[in-house]
Amino acid sequence: MNSDKLHDFVNLSGSEIKWNRDLNQFDIITHIKNTPIDKFGRLRGNSVYKEGKWEVQIPSIIFN
Repeated sequence: MNSDKLHDFVNLSGSEIKWNRDLNQFDIITHIKNTPIDKFGRLRGNSVYKEGKWEVQIPSIIFN
């Protein structure tokens, strides 16, 4: 649990829109639990560490 924000980012999944005062723009921040493909397989995994960088698949953002 992140005590600064009082959010459980380990189990939180989804996106939020935040105002960035420094850049004077809105940012979309996506939270998703990291599930390595090499441990959980292609169907359940969403990330792989390859050639010194992470490749992460994030779900689509749905606007209601």
